Amino acid sequence: DKAFSVASMEDVQQFLYNERTIKENTARSTARAVSALKHFYRYITDIIPDLADPTLRIESGRAAHTLPEYLTSAEIDVLINCPSESITLELRDKALFELMYETGVRISEALGLTFADIDFDNSLIRIIGKGNKERLAPIGEEAKRLLKKYFQESGTWQAEDPEIRKSVIGLIHFAEDG
Repeated sequence: DKAFSVASMEDVQQFLYNERTIKENTARSTARAVSALKHFYRYITDIIPDLADPTLRIESGRAAHTLPEYLTSAEIDVLINCPSESITLELRDKALFELMYETGVRISEALGLTFADIDFDNSLIRIIGKGNKERLAPIGEEAKRLLKKYFQESGTWQAEDPEIRKSVIGLIHFAEDG
């Protein structure tokens, strides 16, 4: 519990040891703590030049990158084939699953699509991704069929509310129906 102005390298090492062992933090959390401490001391020594930086010789650990979990082919088949096409909300879900599976779009990207982003004639969708980056992706026949069927049955194409007409998934019925 020392003040930052009198902390030594040993104090920082003890803090990091406690983070790893006593608190049982992951390597990633500990690496974030090291980074935060280094940035803090870099900032504070710019303001107080005579202050010694106890983190100078502390090495920044690199946390291992873990791969995301993914679905197996069998799980994808169940996911896509489970919703019925005879119930509008399930048809919406089925169209959304098929769209994401065929194009590789993230859920946030799929929910942000507008009618202007889908080119049914050329089988393409325009995606605005992370960092507002735009890309084109091919869309398969099954996703096109399901989307068209959903638009017709839900009345999304004919909706009077411009926000619903603007959104491909009809704002997912405001995400409250399912």
